[in-house]
Amino acid sequence: MRFHTLGEFCSASAILLLFYLASVFLTTAAAKSREHVIYAFSECAFSTARLIADADGNLYGTTLDGGSSQKGCIFEVSRDTTGGWSGTILHSFSGVDGNGPMAALVFDKLGNLYGTTVQGGVYGSGVAFELSPSSNGGWVETVLHNFGGAGDGSAPESELIFDKDGNLYGTTSFGGGSTGAAPSLS
Repeated sequence: MRFHTLGEFCSASAILLLFYLASVFLTTAAAKSREHVIYAFSECAFSTARLIADADGNLYGTTLDGGSSQKGCIFEVSRDTTGGWSGTILHSFSGVDGNGPMAALVFDKLGNLYGTTVQGGVYGSGVAFELSPSSNGGWVETVLHNFGGAGDGSAPESELIFDKDGNLYGTTSFGGGSTGAAPSLS
């Protein structure tokens, strides 16, 4: 059995440290070279959800804060004629129609957007909503469900999903019935 000297140990450690630092530097440099801001909203803030894209490459998302009532926004970011990006606020929450969207949106087959807020609504425990394009080029929000009024839970934080029949399902962070079943929103 051969014992290694302190010098051999330090040399091996130094080589491992160099490999580690090189990999961290290269990973960081690669990440920095691919990331850049395409659009920054000044009136909407704190986006926590992933973005979704439509067939044309427009991006849609939510923010927890901002908008006309400081209760969150739904936004679209799309390519403009110069090849850059421009942003549009599709909806600002007022509190009665929801407050604080945290989850990603989801599209239906007709191009309507669906999502949830963790607060607001009639009972203050969040809502499930639909945002539909209108004929004048804007968007119209419809509250599909107010959480917190019938033992159905509160503070929905995760995104909704559709089943094969077009029913919406989701979960809440608190409350709910004793059956453990997720309520359908359609």
